[in-house]
Amino acid sequence: MIDRGVAKKRLVLCTFWLALDFQGSSGAGKKPLFEYDDHYVMLNDYGRNEYYLKALAAAVPHCPACTVLDVGAGSGLLSIMAAQLGAKHVVAMEANLDLAKLATMTIARNQASLKDANVTVLAMLSSQVGLELLPAAQKADLLVTETFGTMLLGEGALNFVPDVRDRLLKEGGTVIPAGGCQYATLVEIPDLMQAWSPASWDGFNLSHLESLQDTVYWKAMVGASRARHVPLSERICVLEVDLYRSTNNDVPKNRSFRFQAKRKGMVHAVLFDWDIWVDRERTQILSTAHGSRNFAGDVAWGWLLQLHEEAGDDWQLGETPSKLMVDVGDWLEMGVEFIAKGISMHARVRRSQGPTTSSSNNVVLDSTLPSWTSSSRILSIKRQGMKEA
Repeated sequence: MIDRGVAKKRLVLCTFWLALDFQGSSGAGKKPLFEYDDHYVMLNDYGRNEYYLKALAAAVPHCPACTVLDVGAGSGLLSIMAAQLGAKHVVAMEANLDLAKLATMTIARNQASLKDANVTVLAMLSSQVGLELLPAAQKADLLVTETFGTMLLGEGALNFVPDVRDRLLKEGGTVIPAGGCQYATLVEIPDLMQAWSPASWDGFNLSHLESLQDTVYWKAMVGASRARHVPLSERICVLEVDLYRSTNNDVPKNRSFRFQAKRKGMVHAVLFDWDIWVDRERTQILSTAHGSRNFAGDVAWGWLLQLHEEAGDDWQLGETPSKLMVDVGDWLEMGVEFIAKGISMHARVRRSQGPTTSSSNNVVLDSTLPSWTSSSRILSIKRQGMKEA
C-alpha cells in the first residue's frame, strides 16, 4: 500500500529546494529555460505524483538489482520514488543545468530514505548519454518519463524517448508510461467566448471585428478555469502513441475522422487534452480531461483551445468566420494536421453526408487531406508588426 503522507512529505522536501534561486547557466538577468512556479504546480499535483508512485511500486520491487532511467528528470521526484522503492541504480537525465543542480540537492536531502540506491544526475541531453555512462556500462531495466505538456507530445517525448529506449534499455525492459492518446473534443464555451469574440453592445453592432478572428494560428492554454464548457462531441483519440514501439516517423501528416454530434450547440472551439496509461492493459490512467485534476494539476497541464469556424467542402476557411451550429446526430468530419511530428496540431471541422455503409462509421484516414491554406483575412494581417497606437 502506498502511504500518501510519505509521498506528500517527499513532495514538500522537493518544493523547498526548488524555492532556491539559482542563476546557473541561465546567467544573471536572463530568463531561465523553465519557470519555478511551473514545477511548484506539478509537484503539488498529487494525482500525478501518486500515478507515478503506484506505477513504479508495481514494477521496481519485481526487478532485482534494478537500474532505472529517469528521462527529463526535472526536480528529481521520480528518481527519488524509484530509489526509495528499491532500485539499485537510478540515472536521472536532465538537460537544464539549473534543474540538474536542484535535483542533485533534492536527492541528497532525501538520501536517508533511499536505502542503498545509487542515484546519479546527468546534466545533459538524453541523446548525449552513452552506454558507458550507465552503471557497469550495462543497459537499464526500466525507463520512466514525465515529459508531457499541455499537448501530449508538446515537450517532444516522441523525439527522445524512442532514442533512449532503443539504445539504453534492455530487450524486454519496462517503459512507464506504456503509451497515451491525444484527444480532441468539440466544445461550446459561452463564458470564454465573451473574451475572444466581438459582440453587440447597447445597440452598437461590432460583429465586423470578427474578420480579425484567428482560428488557425492562435490557440489558448486554459488551466483551472471554472468557466462552463459543454462537450458537443465525444472525446476523439486523434493520435495514439505506443512508447514501447512508436517513433516520430509513425505520426502521419494529417488524419480525418467522421463522427456525430452528441449535443445541440454552437461549436466555439476544439479542446485538446490527453490520457497516458501505465501498461498496455491500461490498468491505470492519468488524464488531463476536464475535472480529472486538482487545482494545481489543472494549472500545470491546462487544456489547449483552438477557436473554431466551419470549414467548407474543400476544407478551406472563408473571408469571415462561418459559425458552426450542430444538432444531435449531425454528421461531421474533422481533419487534424500534425505539426512538427505531433508537437502541435491544427483541426478543422466541416459537415459530412454521413456514412454510406454501416461499416464506415467513424472512419479514420491518414495523410489524405488536401493542402490547407489560411484565409486571406488571417494572412493579410502582419501580426508581428502591429503596434499599439
